Amino acid sequence: MNYKISLITPCYNLNKIESNKQNLFYESLESVRKQTIGYENIEHILINNGSTDGTEVVLKELAQKYSNIKLLSIDENTGGPSIPRNMGITESTSKYIMFLDADDIFEENACEVLYNEIENNDVDMVNSNYYSFDGKETFKHVSRFKGCNVIKPKSGDSMNFMTFIWTAIYKRDFLVKNNITFPNVHAEDISFLTDCIISTKKDMIVLNDFYSYLYISDNNSSLSHSFSKKQIIEYLDIYQKCINKIKNTNQDPLYLSEFYNFTVIVAIGSLIRSNETKTNKYELFNLIKKYLENNKDIPFELSFYWNFMIYLIEHEQKKLFFSTSNFIQSVFEQNWFRKLFRNKNYIKK
Repeated sequence: MNYKISLITPCYNLNKIESNKQNLFYESLESVRKQTIGYENIEHILINNGSTDGTEVVLKELAQKYSNIKLLSIDENTGGPSIPRNMGITESTSKYIMFLDADDIFEENACEVLYNEIENNDVDMVNSNYYSFDGKETFKHVSRFKGCNVIKPKSGDSMNFMTFIWTAIYKRDFLVKNNITFPNVHAEDISFLTDCIISTKKDMIVLNDFYSYLYISDNNSSLSHSFSKKQIIEYLDIYQKCINKIKNTNQDPLYLSEFYNFTVIVAIGSLIRSNETKTNKYELFNLIKKYLENNKDIPFELSFYWNFMIYLIEHEQKKLFFSTSNFIQSVFEQNWFRKLFRNKNYIKK
């Protein structure tokens, strides 16, 4: 059958009762089945990423029930969604590709709106906006742009496309031709989207006012999440590779600057929220210092706070940096700060 969209969903240990994963998965599945484009027009690729709890049985039952479900299995867990997503891209047969995490939800017209937009405009990719659910309330992500934002190739506005991989639709041939895949490390989505942005020779479309996706967060845990040494090292490695790619493809300097701003904030913020040992924190401090030195030719505009933290890193003021970090981390964990942070980036639905 000729499907309109191949939808790729990695799955891992869906039967874990303590995390309510299975219920969320069935809600996610229902959101796909109820798509206005018609479930029969979606090639639904489910990849069992080495589950150990009977997920394979659940997925096999679904594949027997719905003819448009294609079940792929990996014997051992790969540690993340990258390899399953890449397998899904390889095995997909549709003209267009979308991604959905197993515990998130599509708005009922997500596929139809994005499909019509990419089909009618003959572009390589179209992105949109999203809702976030914190366990109690649903919020709309606030974009700095309004309406339909058309981004020219090598444009200074390219960072506006850098939202999430699961709010977008992509032309399969474009991904395959340019060998765009997910590296099996943290920040894999940043690498994927960067490759998309620097590879396209067509306009990029962002539907800022169209909310296609409901992201299920874990009660604001993203603000108090602790980052590991391995995670931060992989961030820095991916960020540097992306910067090199942006430079080597002669992208707009504003895009390069905004991308660098973003990575500096994430890298330093991750170190602030890390619960690693003192020795590991000092090692990460030095790696971030090296990252800043390697990219000192890139202009950036950040707030006083971030400039102050950069100053401390550049001048190797470890004790002051980490004493300041400890205070900032305690603030991150306060409910009033979480609410303030959320209100700056989100509004109630």
